[in-house]
Amino acid sequence: MNYRLICMSLLALALAGCGRETPIGDVPETFYYKGAPIDPACFLDSSAQMGDAISLSICTGKNKMQPEYKEDHFYGTEITDMSGSVSSAYVYYRYLGESGDNHIIQTLSSSGGASQFSSLRLMQLDGNLLRTVKRFAGGDRCSGGIERASVVGNTIKYTKNITPYDLAILSEGNEAKFRRNTDLAATSDLCLGTATFEGEELQNIKLTLQPSEIPAETLKAECFLSAYRAVFKPERVLDEREILNFGFDLNKQCGELGK
Repeated sequence: MNYRLICMSLLALALAGCGRETPIGDVPETFYYKGAPIDPACFLDSSAQMGDAISLSICTGKNKMQPEYKEDHFYGTEITDMSGSVSSAYVYYRYLGESGDNHIIQTLSSSGGASQFSSLRLMQLDGNLLRTVKRFAGGDRCSGGIERASVVGNTIKYTKNITPYDLAILSEGNEAKFRRNTDLAATSDLCLGTATFEGEELQNIKLTLQPSEIPAETLKAECFLSAYRAVFKPERVLDEREILNFGFDLNKQCGELGK
């Protein structure tokens, strides 16, 4: 028997496992408080907020609706108002995995109305306090809303929605000093596409918004639109080099407008 070959094969399998996506399941007991998964309503309870921490002793069990699991292992509930009636607000979270002694959590919530906020956080459970150690990303729908998130090996991988303004910033193409929501839209109802990250590193950007749907009411906006038309194809995915090239072209064409 060739023991060296066996060891090499086992090492290869172990290394391959490091790059695999961690399966997402129900909330583990390491993220429990008083014998149950942390109450989702705590993420929306302003009375329980203490800086970057949430006091679980204040918010646990205060909401009248019983949390439950939905599809894709999101755990949450609708929120009741002061009278105990169900409102249009809701909050869900999904447990993605661990990083050392911390927990990687994806949240999805609305305080009512059209807004739908999502976030991706690294959190620490310290007794009756749930602390946000780091906020990776988040926002309202098109403006930074989380589309997908997972843990691959020891790395957090996620995809978020972006606006036209976000594309100028992410491509390092803002020498024209585009004005947010004046030159380039950064609203929650206008999705230009998505950006995918591994940890802090931008991996790619997918373009989905037709050029005809981008408002261009200033000279800077028209300049951006011209550069965008040159690269746009439906569902086109720009890699890191192509993203920076777009930013370079944006600066070259529109940079003088910022002076």
